[in-house]
Amino acid sequence: MNTTLAIDPLSLDVSPRTDLPLSCAVITDFAEWERLAPEWTRLWKSDPEAEVFQTFAWNRAWWLANAHHFELCTVVVWSGKRVTAILPLVKRGSTIQFMATPEADYADILCEEKDATRGITIAIQALFGIKGWDECVLMHLSCNSRVVRHWKELPSRIRDRCAMVAAAPCPTILLRTEPGLLKKLADKKHLRRHETKLQKSAPLVLRLLSGGEDITRRLPDFIRQQILRRELSAEASSCQRPEFTALLYALAEQTDLFPQMKFFVLEWNGQPLAYHLGFEVNGKFTMYQQTFNVDAWDYSAGEVLMRQLFLYAHGRVTREFDFSVGEEFYKSRFANHYKPNFVAYIENRSIWGKARSLRRKIQGSLAQPISKLKLALRSWSRIYRAAKYLRVWCAETEALLRHVTDETPLGQAADGTKIEIKQALLGDLAELHRECPRFRLATKLGTFKQRLRDGDKVYIGRHQGRPALLAWVRKSSAQTSTADRKEIYDWVPLQKKHWQVSREAVHAFLATLK
Repeated sequence: MNTTLAIDPLSLDVSPRTDLPLSCAVITDFAEWERLAPEWTRLWKSDPEAEVFQTFAWNRAWWLANAHHFELCTVVVWSGKRVTAILPLVKRGSTIQFMATPEADYADILCEEKDATRGITIAIQALFGIKGWDECVLMHLSCNSRVVRHWKELPSRIRDRCAMVAAAPCPTILLRTEPGLLKKLADKKHLRRHETKLQKSAPLVLRLLSGGEDITRRLPDFIRQQILRRELSAEASSCQRPEFTALLYALAEQTDLFPQMKFFVLEWNGQPLAYHLGFEVNGKFTMYQQTFNVDAWDYSAGEVLMRQLFLYAHGRVTREFDFSVGEEFYKSRFANHYKPNFVAYIENRSIWGKARSLRRKIQGSLAQPISKLKLALRSWSRIYRAAKYLRVWCAETEALLRHVTDETPLGQAADGTKIEIKQALLGDLAELHRECPRFRLATKLGTFKQRLRDGDKVYIGRHQGRPALLAWVRKSSAQTSTADRKEIYDWVPLQKKHWQVSREAVHAFLATLK
C-alpha cells in the first residue's frame, strides 16, 4: 500500500558553500522508488566500506516481503538534477524507521562523504514536514556510519530534537593489522579436533550455493534447523516470523545480490549438517544467519562450521570478519574488537515529542555505562552462564503461562484410541518443547544431552496427535529380564489432567519393550 504523505512547506537551511540549489522530496510510491536504483547504487558505491544491507537489491527484497505492513517515505535530496543523498525510510503507524530494519544488521544514509552533513540535515528537516508520525527510530547505526560520524556537525536545532543512544556492540575480527588471524583461529586445537572426529566417520564438505534455485530448495531445511536450534535455548527464532522467511525467499530471487551473498551448506555423509547465510563485500565478511542440525549437537557442528568459514575467508577477506548483531557467547571467543552501535531517536514538534526527547537523552546518558558493564560481565563465564540460565528459566516460565489456557483434557485412552509411541532425538525434543512449554527443555538440556550420550533412549507418546508423555529408558545390562524392565524407565505426563492417559500410554510403551 502506497499512501501519499502531506508535506508542509520547508525553509531548508543550506550551507552557503553549495553552488547549486538543493531540493528534497519524500518518495511514497514504489514504482517511483524503483526508479532511484541507478542513483542509489552510485551513492552506495561511493562508500568504500558500505554494508550489503544498504544495497538497492537488499532493500528491494525487504520491501517485497514487508510492503503490507509499511508505507514508503524515503527522503531524496537533489543538488540541481543530481541526487546527493537518500535516507531510506518507511512508516508504520505513528513510527518512522530505517527501511529494512530490524532485519538489516546495519543501516545508514546513502550519500557521498562531502555531502553527508548537509544531506542528513536536509533529510531530517524534511521529516519534520511529514504529518502523522510521533517518533523516528533510526536503529542499527554502526560507529562507522555517516549518521554517527557527522552527528555532532548537525545544527543545534536538529540535535535538540534528537537523541543518540548506545546499543549493544557487535563483536568482530579486525584484520588489517593481522592479516593471518583467521588462519590462526581456524587452526585452534579444539576446532580441528571436532572436524577431525567427523571426517573419520564420513566425508565432510562445505558447499557454496550460487544459484537462486539451489538456495530456495535448501531454505525449508535451513528454517527448520534455525527454529529448533533457538528452541533449545528458549529463544524465539527470526524464522518463526512469516515476514522474515518471506525476506529469505526474496533475497534468493535478487540476482544482483548473488556476487555478495554467501549461502553455505556443510554436508556430512551427503546430508546437511549446518547452514550459513552471510555476505562478502568491500573486503568484509558478515555473518548473518547460521544454524546446525541439533541432532548432531555432540559433534559440535557449529564449531566445525565456524572453522570452515574462517578458512574460506582467509586470503579473501582483508578488512573485517563481522559477527554482526547478537550476543551469542561463542562470538566473544573469537572477536578481537567490539564495534559500538547506536540508535538515533528523532521526535516530532509536539509537546509530547519534547517529553520523549528528554527521556531519550536520559536513556542515552545511561546506555553506554550499562553496555560497558554488560561487556565486562560477559568475560566472567560463571556469571554469564548463571545469567543465561536465569533468562532461559524466565522465558520458559513465560511460555508456560501463555500455554496454560490451551491445555484441555484429552479424554481416556482406555476408550480404544491408539497411543503412538516413537523414539525421539534431540530435534524431536525441541519440536516437543514448541508444542508443550511445560516440558522445560532448555533448563534441562545439559542433563538430557548427557543421558543420550550415556546410551539412554527417550520416547514420546502421543494421543490423538497431541503429546501425552515423555519416557526415558535407562541403559541396562543384557542380563536384565523383561519383567524387571519396568524398574529402568521413568516418565512424566506432558499435559495437565492426563494421568489416566499417561498410565495407559506407559502400559503401551512397556508392551513395546517385550
